[in-house]
Amino acid sequence: MTEVTSVAEPPPASEPPRGGLRLPSWVTELGRPGARRLLAWQALIDSSGNGIALGLLTLYLVGPAGLTTSEVAACLSAAAVAGLLATLPARRLMPRIGARRYAIISSLVRGALIAVLPFTSGVVPVGILMVLNGAAEAGRYAMYQVIIVDVVPEKDRGEVLGVRRAIGNLGFTVAAGLATLAIAGGSRTAFQVAFLFDALTFVVSAVLVARIRTSPPSATEPGTRTRGFFQDRRYLTLTVLRSVCGILATSVFTVGLPLWVTTRTAAPAWLAGTLLGLNTLLVVLFQVGISARVSGLASARRFLLLSSALTGVGVAAGFAVASHVGTVTAAVVLLVGTVLAVFGEMTDTSSWWVISIDLAPADRRAEYLTTFDISTPATEIIGPTAMVLVVALGSTGWLAFGALVFVASVWSALLLPRETAIGKDSASS
Repeated sequence: MTEVTSVAEPPPASEPPRGGLRLPSWVTELGRPGARRLLAWQALIDSSGNGIALGLLTLYLVGPAGLTTSEVAACLSAAAVAGLLATLPARRLMPRIGARRYAIISSLVRGALIAVLPFTSGVVPVGILMVLNGAAEAGRYAMYQVIIVDVVPEKDRGEVLGVRRAIGNLGFTVAAGLATLAIAGGSRTAFQVAFLFDALTFVVSAVLVARIRTSPPSATEPGTRTRGFFQDRRYLTLTVLRSVCGILATSVFTVGLPLWVTTRTAAPAWLAGTLLGLNTLLVVLFQVGISARVSGLASARRFLLLSSALTGVGVAAGFAVASHVGTVTAAVVLLVGTVLAVFGEMTDTSSWWVISIDLAPADRRAEYLTTFDISTPATEIIGPTAMVLVVALGSTGWLAFGALVFVASVWSALLLPRETAIGKDSASS
């Protein structure tokens, strides 16, 4: 069941002839032999299942499951908090058993929980399943980063991470569209089929990861342990700052912008969906190329500063202005602001991938990256509420949010050390 893959990946199976049609990087990645192909297919399959489930989850809970809207909100919040709290034991478990085995267990547990969900009703059983699922998600990004560091050469890691995100966005979008079939059906059986498909994607994901050969987990020799994560003030500070910057990726385009367009501007309501689709399209087209250009802390610093400028201008000149102009002008500035903000978010994301890996001590990388993952559930908890507050404050709210992200990005860039060697202990400055 295990496929032998080497660190030195072979070239793509086929290169397009000079002057011929060149396929996007994420397409060629799906056909590339070795671990990179397995990681690409895992990202596509996993995001497809998640796209269907998330597109149906709320409708199922308030429909066949019989929950009220307040109970749904409570279950979702409890799951997010469980994911945040479970990060602490996950940071101990992953280094002990290895990121590959941890990813397999996590996928199988989540698949089992999702398979049971559509046959469950009532707030208590549903709440228990969602809390357990939230806990099983802990470290879901870190485990793949650790695997990628192990099996992909350093120069290619940014590209691989960018490919996974582009493919993930594509799979999520297509699957979310397919979820409308279950919605159209409306019956409990239709929901059950959709959730069982999601459960199957977790099993397939686990099989793909199992075929990747990684290095065995290595225990630190007694007396050689470096300082712990929570004593590493620079890495801890960067984790907090990442939580601030991460709101841009998790909530602006899914919560803040749709609310802003439909309630506070003269732009047509359909523009909200268009802007969300534009966000996805830009990520699919450009994330891989941007990520491939961030290959060390020096480039990560430059891209963080670029991100701060793009985000600041996009939010200030696009979103904040849109409520003070007419229909056509509002649509134009929202489009321009979205493009700038999306490119700011892509450069920001690419920088944080490199920062989190390069500043983690080599002998404790799994522990550091898992704890760094606290920033993900933190933004998922804080982000929607923050966006509602931003929209309520009007243009002032967007200007304040843009300034906050700008300061967090610049502060993060200033915290980065000059040395770029992977595996150095990031002692606090």
